[in-house]
Amino acid sequence: MGSQEKFLIALALIGVAGGVLLAGEMNGSGFGGAQAALSVDPAELNRHPRGPLPKTKPASWITEYPSGALQAELQGRLVTRLEVDAFGEVSTCEVVESSGVKAFDRRSCAALVNNARFYPALNEDQQPVKSDYVQTVRYVIPE
Repeated sequence: MGSQEKFLIALALIGVAGGVLLAGEMNGSGFGGAQAALSVDPAELNRHPRGPLPKTKPASWITEYPSGALQAELQGRLVTRLEVDAFGEVSTCEVVESSGVKAFDRRSCAALVNNARFYPALNEDQQPVKSDYVQTVRYVIPE
């Protein structure tokens, strides 16, 4: 395929409050055609206790397909565990299930640490707390 303009990264988000599947095709201005839009209901933000909630669209967190993997037409799926601090920042990313492609695993964690932002988890007293967020990332080259 050879072009980074056409690729699909699907993010299956599995959080404490449930999951959403986001998929989009990369174009010059970013992801377009997302299959499911993320919206955080104000009631969900005030619920407690609760896990972290994405503050930004997860489809914007990983926007590059590793060029070597794209040229080799490699595809893959990995599962990450993000540690989200009490400020909603990702402090660490751990690959808990490898894609088998080191470039996917490395690039995904680097992008998630740099780009993912959350409303922090809340404890029973409505205080922000550190928590984990588990996410699946799939790299797919459309035919």
